[in-house]
Amino acid sequence: MKTTLRFTHFPHPLASFIRPALGSLALLLGFSQPQAQAQTWMVDSTPYIRLGIEASAALSSPKPTTFVVRHEKTGTEYELSQEAAAGTRELTVLFPTPANGEMTYFKTSAGKTPNWAPGKYTWSCKVGSEVAGYGAFVMPECKIDQIIQKAQ
Repeated sequence: MKTTLRFTHFPHPLASFIRPALGSLALLLGFSQPQAQAQTWMVDSTPYIRLGIEASAALSSPKPTTFVVRHEKTGTEYELSQEAAAGTRELTVLFPTPANGEMTYFKTSAGKTPNWAPGKYTWSCKVGSEVAGYGAFVMPECKIDQIIQKAQ
């Protein structure tokens, strides 16, 4: 047995008015300009110095490591201590430590974190009880020249 469905179209009396009105409204909305919004960009020009050491052989057991950075002008020392896992050959850190939620960061013995400041610094790294590396660097002076605003 075969079933056939038949649909019959009965136009609404207002259809001849509603269809063109909806079409005109859609056309007006389609060509209207969106409201301009200003966008402000935050600029971060803080430089970071990457400090690192590399061993000729991997560590046979976990060892405590301490990076010490000293600002020559103020004499302030900042330390970052962490545990180097067995099998580690290289250690790298950023100074000043970026605020990224990590628990290890550079700080003074009083717990103060370093503010970025241009100038001369010296650094050293101890792995266990021996000094594994040391050096010096100059933190450059950086400025934000302009804040960019762009209308969308």
